[in-house]
Amino acid sequence: MRILGIDPALAITGYGVIDAKKDKAVLWEAGIIQTSARQPLAERLQTIHQGIVDLIEDAQPQVMVLEKLYAHYRHPTTAYLLGYARGVICLAAAQKNLSLVEYSATRIKKAITGHGLA
Repeated sequence: MRILGIDPALAITGYGVIDAKKDKAVLWEAGIIQTSARQPLAERLQTIHQGIVDLIEDAQPQVMVLEKLYAHYRHPTTAYLLGYARGVICLAAAQKNLSLVEYSATRIKKAITGHGLA
């Protein structure tokens, strides 16, 4: 199974594609989709959306794993900006009929490193 994992953000959205085999995972590709704070918000979201669409078309994953939204209550602006990025990523998955699964950052870190606060 090929899995596309996304760490969403407005400035730098990270991704990794792995081929999950029965007893191991093999990295297929990893990278970032970067936007500039000088760009208007709509252009930044378009860049993220198109980057994810292109990635889905190239990698042909069977599932997308997206990090759940987490934001500290002292930084509400961060939460809604991250929500915009997550929204266009979810839209790309829906447009490509790609299954979407969401996990918390601590769960992802625990699965990879054995410790949720890594």
